[in-house]
Amino acid sequence: VAGMRASAGILVPFLLAIFVAVICAPLYQAMTRRRVPASLAIVGILLVMSAAVLGMAGVLERTINSIAGRLPRYQAALYAQIEELWRWLEGYGIELPETTLREYFDPQWVLRYLGTVASTLGDLLTTTFIIVIVAIFILLEGSALPDKIRQAEALSLDTWTRLRQIVADVRRYMFLKTVMSLLTGALVALWLLAFGIEFPILLGVLSFALNYIPTIGSIVASVPGILLAFIQFGLGTAAITTVAYI
Repeated sequence: VAGMRASAGILVPFLLAIFVAVICAPLYQAMTRRRVPASLAIVGILLVMSAAVLGMAGVLERTINSIAGRLPRYQAALYAQIEELWRWLEGYGIELPETTLREYFDPQWVLRYLGTVASTLGDLLTTTFIIVIVAIFILLEGSALPDKIRQAEALSLDTWTRLRQIVADVRRYMFLKTVMSLLTGALVALWLLAFGIEFPILLGVLSFALNYIPTIGSIVASVPGILLAFIQFGLGTAAITTVAYI
């Protein structure tokens, strides 16, 4: 684990390249099965990946700048909504000290979070070229790798059959996961748009991307949308948005 942490600068782009290659493999294989030359198939996939990266980078950049400009308004609205929540709790006999409000709901964490997001985005964009290049080499090698493995002298027919089944299962899982992630992101964006919650496209993309992470990814993706719903419209809309995410 310490070695993985120390080599994160190399390991993370490589693992991302494998992830991208696995997602793009069905498209690449479908094109080659239709007798499309491998070079043209790679160019087509490269254009699709480039368009996706540039589009997401543009959306993220504009959104981060927009959020930074609205932080003072969000801060005031957050305090107003929390104070309203405090009064609602006090109506039921639950009294909390005023210092708790300032101690546990410090909006400065949003500034720190935006700085981290911007830094991470910059680091990711600088490594995008490496990720794409490695993914292309993996795709090219992937078409010839089965024959190389099959020719290994110590490989039995049973082992070969199991390896092929593993690859087919992983490919099917990633295809279904991608479809479900696209559906999740689209439904989240439409729901937030219908309720007038700001940045629905960004939150939909976030839900799509984090849905690849089992269990915890969708939970993390729901936090910004629920928080924005609470800031804009209060506890009721935040509760409905929570149900929608679930």
